[in-house]
Amino acid sequence: MKKSSASVVTHLFGHKLRPQMRESFTEWVTQSSFAHGADEAEAAADFCDAVLGLIGTRRPHFNPIAWVPDDAHALFDVQDEMFGAPEFDDDDGAGAELAADATTMAAFMLLVYLDESGQWAGTESDLEHCLRDLAPPDGPSSPEPVTRSAVTPAAVDAEVEQAALAGLPIIGRLTRFVDWLGSGKAVTGTGVLRPAHATAMAEFVGIDLPPGKLRTMLDVGELRRLWAVALHVGLVAVNSTKAYPGPESLRWRSAPLDLLRRAVAGHVAAEVDNDDVKYGLYNQVNILAVQFMLAGMTDKPLAALDGHPPAAPAETEPLSALLQVTLRHLADEGVIVIAESVTVPQPLRSAVWAGLPDHQIGDEDYLFADDDYDDVPSAGKVTDQEITLTIRLQGCEPAVWRQVVVDSGSSLAELHTVIQSVFDWDDVHLHEFIDGEPYSGAPVYVPAQSIAGRDLAGRAHPEESTSVGQVLDTSGRTVTYVYDFGDDWIHTITVDSIGPAQQVPRCVAGQGMAPREDCGGPHGWAMLVDAINDPGNPAHEDMRAWTGLGEGLTIDPAAFDVVQADAGLRRMRASIARR
Repeated sequence: MKKSSASVVTHLFGHKLRPQMRESFTEWVTQSSFAHGADEAEAAADFCDAVLGLIGTRRPHFNPIAWVPDDAHALFDVQDEMFGAPEFDDDDGAGAELAADATTMAAFMLLVYLDESGQWAGTESDLEHCLRDLAPPDGPSSPEPVTRSAVTPAAVDAEVEQAALAGLPIIGRLTRFVDWLGSGKAVTGTGVLRPAHATAMAEFVGIDLPPGKLRTMLDVGELRRLWAVALHVGLVAVNSTKAYPGPESLRWRSAPLDLLRRAVAGHVAAEVDNDDVKYGLYNQVNILAVQFMLAGMTDKPLAALDGHPPAAPAETEPLSALLQVTLRHLADEGVIVIAESVTVPQPLRSAVWAGLPDHQIGDEDYLFADDDYDDVPSAGKVTDQEITLTIRLQGCEPAVWRQVVVDSGSSLAELHTVIQSVFDWDDVHLHEFIDGEPYSGAPVYVPAQSIAGRDLAGRAHPEESTSVGQVLDTSGRTVTYVYDFGDDWIHTITVDSIGPAQQVPRCVAGQGMAPREDCGGPHGWAMLVDAINDPGNPAHEDMRAWTGLGEGLTIDPAAFDVVQADAGLRRMRASIARR
């Protein structure tokens, strides 16, 4: 048995093969007896992703390159709960058998690969034990998942195809979106609709929003996917301040077949995109949903899941319940038909097939942390760690600050979302992170799409591909975050401590009420508080009317509720916890 001399393991947004390792693994598979070509190798890599995610749901400290017997046993336990559930109790068990056999074989292949490539970091006895548990009864053989290249949709009459595509719900929503957009609407600094516009658009096109204030349209999956498809088709275009009709918006009115195909393919891609949901179970659900759709375009479709989805997935069978919910959602969207088996309607198959991935992998999900980041200055990297940060808003009296805990591997774009939430900003203005003082010419980190159109003082890097641990790597390290270059809200971010990862992100402390958006910066906030709290102030009535403050209420600028601040991060925390 071969052993590696050193390996660094990281768990960022769930367990998956890092791109470089995936390439090495698939090359190894194609040269082994496990697969007969690149397509089967890619499918095997997909199921390795599923295996790592499944074990990670049971064993948070699972080391993917140093298994112990309990890890293999955990995989079997999860399989029993998932595929032994009533939802998988079909006539021939085809769906359950495929998923269970494929994930077991993938685990076996991964361990053989780690051993033969010298990357195994565990003990020899643990490796032998796990291989013995996972070995197929008849010796190594390849699972037979359906690959995209193995499916060739048959040609159908163009008019029949056009009518079928045009009747799908997504096409109706896109048409109503174009009607609503008119000559254009304002966007935030991140290039999406402002919350008020997003709320109005959702109502117009028929998308239900969760209760409460919409902080950003990116928080609502259906809004986010509709926006992505509209951009993909060319129905909308975006500059630094406005979303306006795209180059295909006029032609869309006549429902040409090529645009309908592109829209449905983009919709399917968005529904099963693991870059969008790169967290544990949801990643595995999408992989299995793709299998159902691919098989549904062949003469051997998978048997349908029985029963109806529960209102909320049961703790004991989360993946099978979520898969059932996903398939029924795809059926509601008209993409699949659920009868005795799951099939894709013949006229839709070309468009659906075009939207399915060759393989699924999230660019930010990786296993080995031994590569350099090419384009981002870095004094060091922190992995598998949480970072406690104090974020202070400069110029406010009484002081306004928040203490938050984030994963070191999360991106600065995600930290931006955390800051917007705990300070109750509306994300309707531009922002940037500065590795130094504001406007000093130091390196800046901004949304990738805004780099070309911004006059930036320092060298710009995309915040989406820069991790928090790259720029905030040691205790006492600081960076600056500026939001709204009119009001100029300057936040100083300081590393308090770095420790083992737990539940993130979370807000653990703070002080001071979050200032009112668009009030004129720290000085304007102080004047606003004085005007509202002092009935003798000449601006008292105007400012109360502007803020919508109820009769008899005043503003306490020192007030802070840590429970309320942390509640805003609950959705992000729940997503990251699904490992």
